Amino acid sequence: MKLDPAVKKESAFIAAASLAGTVLVQLVFAMLGKWDLSVLLGGAIGWIMAAGNFFLMSLTVQRAVGAGDSVRAGQTFRLSYTVRTLAMLGVIALSLLVDAIHWIPVVAAVFFPRVAILIRQWIESGKEKPDTEEIKDGAAPSPAPAEEEEETEDEFEKFVGSFAKKIDTNYSGTPSGGSADGDPPSDPDSKGE
Repeated sequence: MKLDPAVKKESAFIAAASLAGTVLVQLVFAMLGKWDLSVLLGGAIGWIMAAGNFFLMSLTVQRAVGAGDSVRAGQTFRLSYTVRTLAMLGVIALSLLVDAIHWIPVVAAVFFPRVAILIRQWIESGKEKPDTEEIKDGAAPSPAPAEEEEETEDEFEKFVGSFAKKIDTNYSGTPSGGSADGDPPSDPDSKGE
């Protein structure tokens, strides 16, 4: 299976963000005078766990999007989520039982991907510009009705959904929607113009 560029990009981002979080935890232990090799080992195991979990989730999303069957894709994703969660719980339990592995860096690493995603979404939401038509009219944007403000998905679920949309399931070497001759994808809104 060929890795989608979105899988590579997002997995690299999470790996880098998790590494930054791991280094931060190591620095905190060092500043407190509590750093030792068990903290380093816990940090390494936690980083591998966090980055690996996200990579496996990305592969599952890519496979699910490529399958085309939404029911089977949902079942595959739920099974993958269960297996990955149990594996992470096993790693955390191991860190609690083995004295050579400090448990705090392992547990902290579970949260690094989610924190990184939330920070990136917060930064990107600050970059969004308001609709130009509303600025031209001089009217301020109207607030959304109360029922639209209520979120049914958390930010992580929204990220996974947007991540799935980025994945190109056309592995034939042609752009999605285009033909092998290099013609641009047809516009579904144009009707024989």
